[in-house]
Amino acid sequence: MVWFVTIGMPLALFIWFSIAYFLKIDLDNPWVALVLVDANTLLWFAISLYGIRKSYGFHILKFHEPVKTLIYALIIAILIGVLNFISDFWKSSGYSYLRPYSSVIVFVSFLIGSILEEVIWRAYVLRGLGFGLSGLLISSLFFGLHHIGLSIKNFVYATLAGIILGYVYMETSLFWAVALGHVLYNLAFMQISSKLFYIIFNR
Repeated sequence: MVWFVTIGMPLALFIWFSIAYFLKIDLDNPWVALVLVDANTLLWFAISLYGIRKSYGFHILKFHEPVKTLIYALIIAILIGVLNFISDFWKSSGYSYLRPYSSVIVFVSFLIGSILEEVIWRAYVLRGLGFGLSGLLISSLFFGLHHIGLSIKNFVYATLAGIILGYVYMETSLFWAVALGHVLYNLAFMQISSKLFYIIFNR
């Protein structure tokens, strides 16, 4: 079932967007994209959670070693934040136009979505593929595909972010380190950068 989730999640998202396109739903509206992405994430989170319960048990999601967890979470957020500014990713993405810094809905979406994605891609997919180079690269590549949107740049950025998250998870087995690192990045670096880009480029 690991491969089903690995391939199925990005493929399903492509299908949902294709259906919306053929139904002539306005895909230029970033709120539409947000709803499609979140609905898809919830679906595959439920499948992954079932897989985790069946294969490993929920103890792998347990919060422990709080100091070490927070330190690694901060390191992850900083590394992905640096990657963000180097790649200039959010400047060209639709998320900047959602103005996440002023929207409770988007704030909650990014908060919860970050954790759900880590359950799917690190706790289930990476662990299922095996803690090794091949498992890290495959899970990261498909993580990138899930975030590709309409840009190869998105794919490269998300794949590199996936490698950072996956490597830390392989080395520590601290689920909440990667989950909180993902959350901290999404709710801090991304919002700050998207606000700056909105102010600079949308006066």
